[in-house]
Amino acid sequence: MKRSLGFFGDFAYHNHPDNYEINIPNKWNWFLMQSKQLFIRMQDPMHICTKLRNRLLSKTTTIVFSDQLINIQPLYYVIDNFCKLDHGLVQSDVNPKDRQNYGSCEKITNDKVLKLLETIPNSLVISIYLQLSTVNNSTSDTALFDLIRLKINN
Repeated sequence: MKRSLGFFGDFAYHNHPDNYEINIPNKWNWFLMQSKQLFIRMQDPMHICTKLRNRLLSKTTTIVFSDQLINIQPLYYVIDNFCKLDHGLVQSDVNPKDRQNYGSCEKITNDKVLKLLETIPNSLVISIYLQLSTVNNSTSDTALFDLIRLKINN
């Protein structure tokens, strides 16, 4: 895939007549794709959610939002201090051994867990991270910024 996107050499179909052009804004320096493509490969939401969960649970990766560190301690707090009926989480949901556990992705991002996180000090950034990790394609940029603004201002 990386080769076909032009990162590690020339793709054999670089000048193919069926290539289509994608006008990527110059300010999107994080969007790694050539402007002319023969095909596009994307991951489905299930894999994206699982990747975000794995990054959150990683012992070697640090995620920072503004000036705060995003970590899983608030999720452990929810498991240890609230009734399981209130959130549905178990220790294995925040255990990084099972890297393809989509069920735990659904559990840690459900509305019950997010509501409980709002009551826990220093859990704002993980709450925002979990909500942003489950945003669907129909959500506008304005709605995303409003979500972040609302969370930060409350």
